Amino acid sequence: MLGAIAGDIIGSAYEWNNTTTTKFKLFTSSSTYTDDTVLSIAVADCLLDKADYAITLKQYGRQYPNRGYGGKFKEWLDSDSLAPYNSYGNGSAMRAIPIGFAFDNIMDVLREATKSAEVTHNHPEGIKGARAVAVATFMARKWDSKEHIKKFIELSYGYNLSQSLDDLRLSNKFDETCQGTVPKAMIAFLESRSYIETIRNAVSIGGDSDTIACIAGGIAQAYYKVLPEYIVQKVKDTLPFALWDVVDAFNYKYNIGFTERGTLRATKADYFMAPPQQFPSEMKQLKIEAVYTTEEYDHIMIGLIPMAMEDKWHIYWKDDWVYFHRSWTGHPVFEVNFEKTQGGYKIKEASVNRELGPFNDLENEEDNQMLRFLIDRLLLCKKCEVPGDGSGMAGLQAFHEVGWARGNRENTF
Repeated sequence: MLGAIAGDIIGSAYEWNNTTTTKFKLFTSSSTYTDDTVLSIAVADCLLDKADYAITLKQYGRQYPNRGYGGKFKEWLDSDSLAPYNSYGNGSAMRAIPIGFAFDNIMDVLREATKSAEVTHNHPEGIKGARAVAVATFMARKWDSKEHIKKFIELSYGYNLSQSLDDLRLSNKFDETCQGTVPKAMIAFLESRSYIETIRNAVSIGGDSDTIACIAGGIAQAYYKVLPEYIVQKVKDTLPFALWDVVDAFNYKYNIGFTERGTLRATKADYFMAPPQQFPSEMKQLKIEAVYTTEEYDHIMIGLIPMAMEDKWHIYWKDDWVYFHRSWTGHPVFEVNFEKTQGGYKIKEASVNRELGPFNDLENEEDNQMLRFLIDRLLLCKKCEVPGDGSGMAGLQAFHEVGWARGNRENTF
């Protein structure tokens, strides 16, 4: 959800001052949060407390007035009625991002997106927009490929996601409908290589810039998992404390990976029990060959922040080096250097700390197997077996060495 809010704030300065270039200032003196943020947080609050959508949306809208609400929605806010008004505006879609983060089953996502939309936007297009955005966020969070997300949304909702960004910029039409907004936001994400590029794509389309960037930014956060620290800090500085408090609670409950240190990428400072120790001056060099796609390397860079006793590893990236420490003790085990190659990244060099406990008597091939496993299972979340012959690394021993291994997370690598 944080990515959606940041997109809204960045896009707000360009909603009535459109740009068709990606070279613009992310934050200006007029950057602020809009109705997109307020109502997204209202939906998050409903998910946290299982509250009624209509009542909560009306409460938030009245508590935070003059945030750019649409005409019909404002009439609904000012009335005593809780009845929907058959809208197909993009308001139902812009507030659906939190739903994609909150559920682990696509049917639950669809049901909840429908519930969140129909209290105001009960037109079929309004419900469709909310469902499409929530599902795309869910699929991105579950490590689905962009190609699969694109095909699924096109087949399920009939949106044309094959248009180019240049074509969209040429039209530069202000369209507040779901069908005129959701496809643009998704194309901005699909044609990106990072969260920031997603936002720049979205704003450069023109039109309803804050809403396009809000939707695109939410999906991008789910997919890339990483938001720059200065973006997170700007959001925190911009939002009233009461709104930020809901965002913080939502991230904590649904384990989205946001830390108090302001980053979604693991760092050396993100230890659980003991700070990482220095690697010894002498390390055993490993002979290991492995190549990863750019998309896989993006996920490797995220690392692993240990958040429970069952997480046995603390893994973080810095300057194309990835460092592996035991989370309970901070002991250094592996360090790996990557270099860019055609079509991706390869391991340039790797080494293991032979002075450390269970790793001091392994053979080189066992080290290689363990390192590959840690990358594949913990960082890429692939389904793979713990290395070994079925004896020494079986059962409790495997859990001791590897830990939880985040078995509840899967992807399509």
